[in-house]
Amino acid sequence: MLYDLALVAHFLGLIGLFGGFIIYHRVMPGLRRATTGKEARPWLGLLAATPRMQEGGLGFLLVSGLTMAFLRWRGVFPWMVVGLTGLVLIGFLTGGVSGKWIGRVRHEVGAAGDGPFPGHLRGILSATTPWATTSAANGMALSLLWIMTAKPGWIGSLGVLVIAGVAGGWVGILVGSSKGTRETGT
Repeated sequence: MLYDLALVAHFLGLIGLFGGFIIYHRVMPGLRRATTGKEARPWLGLLAATPRMQEGGLGFLLVSGLTMAFLRWRGVFPWMVVGLTGLVLIGFLTGGVSGKWIGRVRHEVGAAGDGPFPGHLRGILSATTPWATTSAANGMALSLLWIMTAKPGWIGSLGVLVIAGVAGGWVGILVGSSKGTRETGT
């Protein structure tokens, strides 16, 4: 029974984490299209919720995952270590990098008031880094689904985590630097 409750909590963590990714990637084009504080504030309000969703999701995944490991597995296995490492990396990318970027944007938009954005704020909004880091974290999160299901050894676990993170980051760079994303949100 306790294992089943931990599994439900694990699924809730996945929903929170991926829900944050979905909102983040849907809001970013609208925020980039904004040219005034008045246009940006609704997008920024939605975007500001994503770090909390992701942090909550990561917390649920960590606690429930450790609980399930304690209840069913005796010992430390490669997929467990890589899963925990992946959660830490995802937390760093979403909170430490993208979360700080969101805080900076909130500050700059607040300073701009309702008027047009100054040039430096346009540069902050068109940065590729928040796209790349969140997409890399999304790729790693997807890889953890496979790692936790297949339970491979060291090479399989690390390989999938790294490849998915790099692929996600690369897609984020392409999307974040594309002219169409900045102008039309596509």
